[in-house]
Amino acid sequence: MRTYVAFASTAFQKHLAYRINHFLTVGAHLVFAYISVFLWTALFGERDQVEGFKLQEIVTYLCISETIVAATMLYAGYEIQERIRTGGIATDFMKPISYQGQIMAVMTGEALYRLLANALPVFIVMGFSFDLRFPRLTTIPFFLLSLMFAFLISAAFRYILGISAFYLFETTGINRIYLGISYLFAGYGIPLPFYPDLMRKVVEVAPFQCLNYIPVSIYLEKMEGDALVQGLITQAIWSVVLIGIGILMTEHARRKLVVQGG
Repeated sequence: MRTYVAFASTAFQKHLAYRINHFLTVGAHLVFAYISVFLWTALFGERDQVEGFKLQEIVTYLCISETIVAATMLYAGYEIQERIRTGGIATDFMKPISYQGQIMAVMTGEALYRLLANALPVFIVMGFSFDLRFPRLTTIPFFLLSLMFAFLISAAFRYILGISAFYLFETTGINRIYLGISYLFAGYGIPLPFYPDLMRKVVEVAPFQCLNYIPVSIYLEKMEGDALVQGLITQAIWSVVLIGIGILMTEHARRKLVVQGG
């Protein structure tokens, strides 16, 4: 466990060194959030409610979504591709620790940095800029649990995309496809109730809603009782499934490396 904590700590400190990038990232998230809020405000016009959302709830939804993006947009998975290209992955596989565990620990350190350095400032600035809705105290633990599952799912996706470089060699394209699909189906900029019926049915059986829509719905208390429990169970199941896929891909990649004489 200490080894994984060390990897997470190193990743956290590594990101602290890039202070200019920190301010640029926060600025970019704020600009996007402000544009989204202004667009939705114009779309609402004089209407009090649309698809079960009041304007205040939509503004809060957008701000929390941007906060989640700031915290869970992980890049550690890209390093796997470079390690595979250079052959360094062979050394990584020889270490007496789980390679997937190592990368997940690095992503944890990165996520903690992004949560404190990016997501928290974005949330604070947006909180002062707009009349946001805040949940009851009893809702916050469920929201934090849902946020943890969102991180695990995001990290698992990133790991799967990274380790796929064993088969694709170049993963830039598939990463871009993933970003587009996840942004659309996770409901980052548009709440899922606004989607057409067919698209909503697709989203309901895919894991992407676990990245954003479920956590934000819990925060807004749109998911309560059985719906809340079902949402958390859905996130838990997808976390286990995706991490399991990562384990299987890692073992296959290890055997592939040995067979090829790596």
